[in-house]
Amino acid sequence: MEDLTNTKIKRPRHITVIGWFLIITSSYTAIRMPYLLLNHPELVKVLEQNSLPLYAQLMLSSASVIFSIIAGALILNRKKSGRTLYTSWSILSLIISTSTMPTLLPIIFGAIIPAIIIGTLLTPSSNNYFNNTKSI
Repeated sequence: MEDLTNTKIKRPRHITVIGWFLIITSSYTAIRMPYLLLNHPELVKVLEQNSLPLYAQLMLSSASVIFSIIAGALILNRKKSGRTLYTSWSILSLIISTSTMPTLLPIIFGAIIPAIIIGTLLTPSSNNYFNNTKSI
């Protein structure tokens, strides 16, 4: 049986897309969120309906942005910890959201993209990529 730990494999395209998607969308959120909160009082009113105080929601949103950017960078650098970080934070966020949001519809729509990303990060080709030690 051939030892695959020293063979070079190319990064699958879906890994590249996911890594950059996490970095770009999270960076955009970090830039856009303050503007939305300052210029759209109706958004603030909607957020205040949540059982979590607004400052706690902002802290969680900030943590989400930071963790997603870090996870994206780790995924692009072939670190399994990027998958673990993204998956763990997504599940924790879903649990927090379901326990604090007054309606479930936004949670369902908000869980679709993370579910697709997590499912893609756990495919056999992704596992093969992350389990080998060298890449080009």
